[in-house]
Amino acid sequence: MKLTHVTVLASSLILTSVVQAGVLFPNKTIDIAFTGYCDGMHLVINHTTGIVTGNSTGCVSDPLIGTAGGLSKIGAGLTVMNRTRLFVIDDSGKNWALYNADGSLNSTGTYTVGVAALALSQGPLATGE
Repeated sequence: MKLTHVTVLASSLILTSVVQAGVLFPNKTIDIAFTGYCDGMHLVINHTTGIVTGNSTGCVSDPLIGTAGGLSKIGAGLTVMNRTRLFVIDDSGKNWALYNADGSLNSTGTYTVGVAALALSQGPLATGE
């Protein structure tokens, strides 16, 4: 199962400590929008459990689940999965990377804090769907 390998690999990037310097600190609800795309995420970060829940926002709406932690050398970070893909989101540079089920990199970009655009005419999907 390639998706399992991707999940294990991405989870191994997450450390148990959480850096609270940026917007992705624990026990917070936050909306992020992918720069240049019509979608984003509504995230609920729970420090007690280390679990991140939420949903895709903007021009798609999928449930999300993931983990919160510190990314080695760059600060706080999250790994979040939707139906078929894995996002790795880092707080330091407000960057994200999207991986396919086979472990290949699909796309990367930046995000801003705020609600994503609501119409497809605003841009393409970060998920590539």
